Amino acid sequence: MRLIVLILLSVLLLHSCISSQKDMLVDLKKMNDCVKKWEERITQDTVKARVLLFENKTSYTTAQFSAFIIGVTPYQDTIAFIDNSFNGKLKANDNITFVGSIQKMDRNLRILPASGRNKKNNLHYCKVKFYSFGKFIDVN
Repeated sequence: MRLIVLILLSVLLLHSCISSQKDMLVDLKKMNDCVKKWEERITQDTVKARVLLFENKTSYTTAQFSAFIIGVTPYQDTIAFIDNSFNGKLKANDNITFVGSIQKMDRNLRILPASGRNKKNNLHYCKVKFYSFGKFIDVN
């Protein structure tokens, strides 16, 4: 009898894990579809924004991922900013100043989505219309 109960619990746990993984893959696909629609804005403008989402610069094996934020400007535009050299920490509602760069640099849009960690944050990816490369110059 105990063996049957253990088997049933194992099956339920396995089913739960598979279902959770499947949901995460669906979220990741949706986010990637949204990111594909982003248009790059090459600019030297300075932009102030309030952070909605921040992801650290990181690497996995040979893949390098840039630090990026999704932020909202004073004009209520939702924009993604990518900084290939930023190693600091930011959190939601921090204010930043970002200066765009037209210099030759690695303009490969390689960001690591926050999928699965906070589903609410994943919605921000679909609000972004434009992204820019540059530097975070004032963080507070």
